[in-house]
Amino acid sequence: MIGCSARAAYMCIAVDVEAVLQVAGKASAVESANAPTRHIAAKSADVITTSTAQLHPTDITARLPRAIVIAAQAGDLLRIYAVSGSNNFESAVLLADMLAQTRSDAVDVVSAFEPAAFEQIPVTPSAEPLASGDVCAEAEFWFWQATIEGAGTQQCHAVLALYDRDDQGQPRFAGLYRWDFKLTVRLKEAS
Repeated sequence: MIGCSARAAYMCIAVDVEAVLQVAGKASAVESANAPTRHIAAKSADVITTSTAQLHPTDITARLPRAIVIAAQAGDLLRIYAVSGSNNFESAVLLADMLAQTRSDAVDVVSAFEPAAFEQIPVTPSAEPLASGDVCAEAEFWFWQATIEGAGTQQCHAVLALYDRDDQGQPRFAGLYRWDFKLTVRLKEAS
């Protein structure tokens, strides 16, 4: 596992599960058990990203379909996670795998992605201090993480496990879906 001492940028992949299932269709459990068999179109408006390091699309590079442009320093960590439009309440998304395509013509922009989990006490909404008998449980947060290697553009593939709900409201696996995007890193000055 990559250490926690480096600076980290977080990227969220938000998916409109209902819209994706309507357009791409549900994959059968047999069809989708081990590998994604359906693609989410690269230009689909049903998937958006937000990031703590994402640049505002002020130039043509940042406005290209699925061109995600971030500013970071070499050695920074990029942590990626996914949620549904309902924040995994009505439907859910799990980032099952994250792949950065190796470049033969140049140095990779990011290292290989690895799963990472961190335990942290969640922020409580109360302004009151906890009573002596109250206990806050630690929550575990999961990401796919890679190290920024340098500037450039690299093709990435997110494998998304989508879940909808059955008639009793229980989560139901809807299939594995692949979403491709280009990650562009622009190196920024050390702060």
